[in-house]
Amino acid sequence: MVLITVVLATLVGGMLFGVGVGLEDPPEASISVEVERLASGGTQVSLVHTNGDTLDVRSLVVRVAVDGEPLTHQPAVPATGMTGYNGTPNGPFNAGSADTGWSAGEVAGFEIAATTNAPQPALGDRVTVRLFVDGHPVAVVETTVS
Repeated sequence: MVLITVVLATLVGGMLFGVGVGLEDPPEASISVEVERLASGGTQVSLVHTNGDTLDVRSLVVRVAVDGEPLTHQPAVPATGMTGYNGTPNGPFNAGSADTGWSAGEVAGFEIAATTNAPQPALGDRVTVRLFVDGHPVAVVETTVS
């Protein structure tokens, strides 16, 4: 009985005196997206960080879906080349960039390859991009392919 009282007192005391206060909230950011079909057959996805916390791209996970179906190959960032994508990502998504922070006003993007990734976004399709940092959702943006 004494042991249970000591354990409960420790738990309550920890809550009252802020044990665990050092845990950080996940970052918050506003992101906009533009998706454009290219003459090459690929699809350019451009993300603009419009407002909020600077995001560390080394902790960022990007997930893309076309009309609700996830792409076969998801973009790994930061990167210099990616399976299922043409060229290298741009802006802070490019591993060659010295800056690992993605701040308000910066554009980052990638080109989905026409022949090595599926489903291929077509005109009128809805493209959804979800961003996570350390497993926490940061932003969900959607647009229609133009």
